Amino acid sequence: MVVVGGGIVGCMTALALVKRGHQVTLVERNQIAAQTSGEASWAGAGLLFPLLPWFYQDVVNQLSLDGAALYPSICQQLLAETGIDPEYIQSGMLIKPPFDEKLALDWCEKNNIAIEKQAVDLYLPHVGQVRNPKLMLALKHSLILHGVQLIERTQLASITETTQINTWSTASGEVIAGDCFVVTSGAWSFELLKATASTLNIKPMRGQMLLYQVPL
Repeated sequence: MVVVGGGIVGCMTALALVKRGHQVTLVERNQIAAQTSGEASWAGAGLLFPLLPWFYQDVVNQLSLDGAALYPSICQQLLAETGIDPEYIQSGMLIKPPFDEKLALDWCEKNNIAIEKQAVDLYLPHVGQVRNPKLMLALKHSLILHGVQLIERTQLASITETTQINTWSTASGEVIAGDCFVVTSGAWSFELLKATASTLNIKPMRGQMLLYQVPL
């Protein structure tokens, strides 16, 4: 099986497949866990909670919350296996105005999510986070330990076939074979699949982050 995309979702998918007995190849257009890749899995804040979930569909929130609940055990397993600590902590999340307070409180009560009022802010004490770069390093080491073949710095060409495929060409003309391809390339999936999946509406969106240097 071939997993396309070496972010958190791709790495975890590859691990899940290889642990079920599949031979797995992971193809990444940049380098997995590299700071220079600039992808979301490395650069994200690592917050394990949907932002303003009261504006999302229930199915989206359920997927997010179920996934977040797995992180403590996943991080413990990765630390034991690789010696690299993804640094999971229960940090909590502070929500600053403006927000619809009644909507937020009603949603948290409905979904049994602890929430506290702190002056004009709302605080969710049970929200966790991970250190994304450490998580990606641990995942890469785990992939190697489990025998996943990593093909990095390899850009795949857009698919033009409309039927089932068992090979996928790279931008340089090489061919990667597999009995099944799992696309986990996030916002770049549309570029790979747009010729065969006209209903897709996926595009990269720019976020904003600040990185502080904290004195030790």
